[in-house]
Amino acid sequence: MANEREYMSWKDDFALGVARIDAEHRFLFDLLNELFTAVTRGQGEERTDDVLRRLAAYADLHFAGEERELERMECPGLPAHRA
Repeated sequence: MANEREYMSWKDDFALGVARIDAEHRFLFDLLNELFTAVTRGQGEERTDDVLRRLAAYADLHFAGEERELERMECPGLPAHRA
C-alpha cells in the first residue's frame, strides 16, 4: 500500500527469514497503515470499523498460525509469546 505518510514502516531488520511469516507481518503493517490513513483522512466510522475488523481477523489468524509453528518447533519462549 502506498501512503503519503505511514504510521509504521517495514524495515528489513524486522524480517525473521521465514518467508510466510515475514509476508504476514508485512501485511499486518499494511493494515495498520490503512487504518492510520482512514483515521487521519477522516474517512468515517464505517471505513475505520471495516479496517479494524479486517485487522483483528487477520491478527487472530496470523498469531494462531505463529503459535502453532512455535509449538511445532518446541520454542521455549512460547509462553511469553502467548502472554
